[in-house]
Amino acid sequence: MKRFLLKFAVFSLVCLTGCVGMDLLFSRRYQQSAQPLYAAWYDLMHGRVQAKVIVNGNSRAWALLSPAILDSVLNTTSYNLGIDGSAFNRQSVKYRLFRHYNPKPSLIIQNIDHMSMEFTDGYQRSQFYPYLWNPVFRKAVTSVESIPFPDKYLPFFRYRGMPLPEDDPHTTPILYKGYHAQDLHWNGKALRNLDSFRFVVDPRTETLFDEFLQETAKEGIRVVFVFAPFYEEGFRKIENRQEMRAFYEKYARRYNIPILDYTTLDICRDTAYFYNATHMNRRGAELYSRTLAKDLLSLATTEDWGR
Repeated sequence: MKRFLLKFAVFSLVCLTGCVGMDLLFSRRYQQSAQPLYAAWYDLMHGRVQAKVIVNGNSRAWALLSPAILDSVLNTTSYNLGIDGSAFNRQSVKYRLFRHYNPKPSLIIQNIDHMSMEFTDGYQRSQFYPYLWNPVFRKAVTSVESIPFPDKYLPFFRYRGMPLPEDDPHTTPILYKGYHAQDLHWNGKALRNLDSFRFVVDPRTETLFDEFLQETAKEGIRVVFVFAPFYEEGFRKIENRQEMRAFYEKYARRYNIPILDYTTLDICRDTAYFYNATHMNRRGAELYSRTLAKDLLSLATTEDWGR
């Protein structure tokens, strides 16, 4: 019996060592991957976001606001923390991790829309895998994400079925300072099949939103709310648009936050600037980025968010 237990212990140790080694290999390769899902975390987690201006939001921030244009027009340094397909519960986690590893910004451009106050859990979850060994990261992410116990604590288990990324080191990075431009043309199929949708508030997300605004106010970080452009026909399909505006106006008044609304721009009636009803292509995003940057100039001084 003792011999059996000894063999079993040795076998288990060998397996554990192998799993730890594979976990470290996969985690490192995914951290260094140029794939947008993983590359979006690298600068943040390695303390490389030295920015005065931060863009925060879902894909309507991630794919719509260009740091290159913001930097040029505002004469500043900016970075896009947008997180695809994610409501503010996830946005708040990414912002907290950004603050843990990087200097305090002067301005946060906070995208607000019909999806921001929902609660996202599960979508593109693998983006979190390369850093789950980090206790700070794991605690922050699992506060809003229901990651199963084995994925959190068993080495390599979370990577089952995932290939080792094979990025070409000579490939030009897809992201620029977190921004993911979309070189796509209009496709209205989803809009044609959509009758309507609603702005929904999850109480858990609203609590995180309020805490975020309290924290930024306490730290003296200026926040600007932004309604990004929305293709006109799609925007009309939000049944409770007035309720959505009233919700954000309540917080804007509470924390003295300006709201910049771009949902009525002329470009919102032209599909040449969009690839679907809620997202602009590169052409539209860069025009919007320039318009927003110029409007921000009227709200700022050099001391607010200059270099």
